[in-house]
Amino acid sequence: MSRLFTFFKYFLCLIIFLVISNVLIFFALATQYRDKEVKSGNIENMTMEEATMSATSRNGFVEGKLINYGNSTIVGKALKASMYSKNDVLLDSQYSILGDIEPGNGVKFEEEYSGVKAEYCLIELINENEIEEYKEKEGVHFRLATTPLIRYIEQHDLFTEPDENI
Repeated sequence: MSRLFTFFKYFLCLIIFLVISNVLIFFALATQYRDKEVKSGNIENMTMEEATMSATSRNGFVEGKLINYGNSTIVGKALKASMYSKNDVLLDSQYSILGDIEPGNGVKFEEEYSGVKAEYCLIELINENEIEEYKEKEGVHFRLATTPLIRYIEQHDLFTEPDENI
């Protein structure tokens, strides 16, 4: 009977350890997120409400609500959320198609990003058909998870065949 009681004590210690470690992990993850600034750019006839950005050093999310206060329906627009560093360098952009927004109605948005250390976010409205143009214009942005040297070499095609006359 004492041997069974010893195993029960070990089992109880294991359960207590798992519960305490899960609670500590939860609080460690919950306290890592810091609130950051959300700026609004070109959001014609709309206002941004309840916009928040929370980020760690590696990832984060932006969420908020856009409300159409104009007199006409907004058609064919997309939301562009651009993440910037503390030196105003564009790190990443996320795009979402909004659809039709009637006057007085709103739309909620939530954009997630990873791999960049963003300091603030700029929210803009662009035409839906201009998304590809913006992606080409902004080019390739290096993420922390990739090796910039390899990307640079691939972009500039430094791996060419050697000259046969040498």
